[in-house]
Order: sequence, then C-alpha cells, then structure tokens
Amino acid sequence: MARVITTGIDVGSSTVRVVTAEQKKDGSLNILAAVQKESEGVKRGYITNLEIAAKTIRSAVKSAEKISNLSIKRVTYVSLLYIFTFQYFP
Repeated sequence: MARVITTGIDVGSSTVRVVTAEQKKDGSLNILAAVQKESEGVKRGYITNLEIAAKTIRSAVKSAEKISNLSIKRVTYVSLLYIFTFQYFP
C-alpha cells in the first residue's frame, strides 16, 4: 500500500510552521517533521512583501524535507488569514 503523506503550512505574522505527517493504517498520524521559522513579509495576517514571505515559506519547507527525508511536492493545507478572507469574503 502506498504511503499517505500530508503536509500543512501555517503562515502567521510571527511564525511560519510546516508539519509533515504520515497516516497510519489505523488512521492515526505519525509526525515526520515539524518546523517553525520566524515569519517575514507578513504583518497582521496579510502578506506585505511577497518575495520575502515566499523565501521564508520555502526555507521552512526545505527544513521539513531535510528532517523527514522526503521531497515535498504538494501541500494539503495552507492557513493564512489573507487567503481565507479573500476566498470567503470577496
């Protein structure tokens, strides 16, 4: 059976967090990597500098890849106030 790997990113004003987990056969999750980096380019939940914010996110993802010994190709969940505000409150 193929491994079920899930990665989530939380982009906040103070930190960027990346968690990578593998779903076990019983449905529970095994955390493979959990990374927290100081957030840059984000203020009060809004991206103020896209280039700097993207660099911070890429750095956190690369750290998670190194810790988990996996190549992260897809993110299942992204949390960022601006995205949710834009999607749900146009």
